[in-house]
Amino acid sequence: MAAQYHHSLRFDAERCEGCMACMRACPTAAVRIRKGRAVKVADRCIDCGECIRVCPRAAIIPLTDQMADLSKFKYKIAIPSPALYSQFDSEVFPSMIFAALKHCGFDEVESASPACEAVTIATEIFLNEYRGQYPLISSFCPTVVRLVQVKYPEMVDQLLPVLAPREISARAAKMRKSKETGLPQEQIGAVYITPCPGKIVAILEHPGMERSYLDAAVSICDLFQILAAALSNVQETEHKLDPVESASGLSWSFMGKFPQSLPAENTLTVAGLTNVIRILDDIEKGRLRRYRYIECHACP
Repeated sequence: MAAQYHHSLRFDAERCEGCMACMRACPTAAVRIRKGRAVKVADRCIDCGECIRVCPRAAIIPLTDQMADLSKFKYKIAIPSPALYSQFDSEVFPSMIFAALKHCGFDEVESASPACEAVTIATEIFLNEYRGQYPLISSFCPTVVRLVQVKYPEMVDQLLPVLAPREISARAAKMRKSKETGLPQEQIGAVYITPCPGKIVAILEHPGMERSYLDAAVSICDLFQILAAALSNVQETEHKLDPVESASGLSWSFMGKFPQSLPAENTLTVAGLTNVIRILDDIEKGRLRRYRYIECHACP
């Protein structure tokens, strides 16, 4: 039986004119033109969104969960990506965003900051104990993980075997709230607020896990206007500075901060899919063995 792949985008045949822009942009040859329309090759798609970016007809549509889809859960926990904080002015604190998310219909908000800090420490420990082939490649960007699986399968063993902060946060929140409320974990929805379509795929098909601890993902883009409006209704009494928001954890919202908390020697950060592919090509050719760890993000 052929493998089934879940993806975070779909092709609209009625809008597509077969211009081949998406086919040219795809880094893994996952788009073909059939009968004058673009079609997706499911087992090669890495959900990078490059096809969405270049399509002049908006014929490729990103798929995320909607707030209405979350009504099946009796208790809903929002887990915002640290990238959400950087979408607002500096005077808007994370605690204010948490309060606004509750106005949007979530029962609780779980900060990913403690998990980010824990993952940083775990990565440092693993690097100190690791004796395999270098460099290790970060596994926190689902698009990068899928890219390695599709285009560089011989390098899969070099992916860092550490859970992403979003998974650690979801696991902890569901266990705690299940104990507090008496609800089974299946009735508690852990919802990731994400800037990236690849995170949807990570929820459905998480490498190395039987299933994700997350139940849904809502796009920052889809939620932003509602959240911005809710912020204007947040009262001072509803929020306070949260001591769990550490500088180390919050720094994940800015590219390049994560490796700086690890030993600086022989580590590298790279952002943007074109740059990531260039680096992975060099790793494949054995040119970057002097590096111990490379943090890769498909987003620029």
